[in-house]
Amino acid sequence: ATKSETLLLLPNLHGCRVPLKGSLKDFAIMDPLALRLRLASLLYQSGALSQSLDTIKAVESDAEQLSSRTVLACSLFIRGKVEWGQGDLSSSKCSLENASEAFRRIEGECSTLRAEALRSLGMVLLALNCDSEGSTVLQQAAAIVGQQTRKV
Repeated sequence: ATKSETLLLLPNLHGCRVPLKGSLKDFAIMDPLALRLRLASLLYQSGALSQSLDTIKAVESDAEQLSSRTVLACSLFIRGKVEWGQGDLSSSKCSLENASEAFRRIEGECSTLRAEALRSLGMVLLALNCDSEGSTVLQQAAAIVGQQTRKV
C-alpha cells in the first residue's frame, strides 16, 4: 500500500486521528490486501471483533508472503485495538509493540500511525498497571506528534 492508501485504510479507527487523504480513484485502485484490511477496520468499528480478528489474521498471512510491510504494520495495529476491545490486554500489548516497531521501520512515512500505535500501547500498559512503562511510551507518542507539528 502506498502512503495515501495507508491513510485511506484507517480514517475512522477508534481513537485514531489520521487525516483522510487521496481520492475515490485512489481508493478504487487499492490492492486487495489493503481492501481486506479496510474491511477488518470497518468490522472493528462496528463491534464485530471476532470477525475483524479473523480477517486480520488472513491479511497478515498474505502480507508476510507478499512482503507488504505497510499493510502488515496496519494489520498489527488493528489487531492490537481488537484484542484490547476483547479484553486481551497481554496480546494487545504484544501486537501494539510489533505495530509500533513495524511503523518505525517504514522510515517516516507512517509516523502518525506509529504515534497512534504507541499511544494505544501506552494505554494498554497503564491498564496492565505498568505505570512507569506506560507513561514513557505515551511520552514517546507525544514527542512524535510534537516533531510532526514542528515540521508543518
